[in-house]
Amino acid sequence: MQHFLSNAICYHSGRTPTGDEDSTPMDMWNGYVNNDDRALMKVIKYSSPTSAGAECIDPDCSWVEQWVHRAGPRKDIYYEPNEVKAAIVTCGGLCPGLNDVIRQVVFTLETYGVKNIVGIPFGFRGFFEKGLKEMPLSRNLVENINLAGGSFLGVSRGGPKTSEIVDSIQ
Repeated sequence: MQHFLSNAICYHSGRTPTGDEDSTPMDMWNGYVNNDDRALMKVIKYSSPTSAGAECIDPDCSWVEQWVHRAGPRKDIYYEPNEVKAAIVTCGGLCPGLNDVIRQVVFTLETYGVKNIVGIPFGFRGFFEKGLKEMPLSRNLVENINLAGGSFLGVSRGGPKTSEIVDSIQ
């Protein structure tokens, strides 16, 4: 079951995931990113348009600072974590780092307090093929999947129409 709050911001003062009881201080989660934090996009000030990699806006190669919002966990969120069911599905072919992505998505969801996290096996097939069941995912289960190649969840190409997938989710 999914529930989205459209006009409310949820603040969960008790949301301070720190890993398992056996976690070391290095495993502990240490806070939120402030909404006013920014990251500098380019850090090289070129002296000439002929410098390798230069993207100058004028002959003097004037430097214009470009800032973007910093990514990371926010204190204010727009959903109730205990009402969210998050499904991770890998579609298409394999690509390097896919298990890293699965692992980090699970870690991040747990950081936000989401408890109902599932993996959909073998891409879109996992939504409709008999015998394929969603797999509960947790930090403990995915802790070391980044050390293996392939996809922990499996992949497949193609599948049913989007409407069939949506119907199977409901």
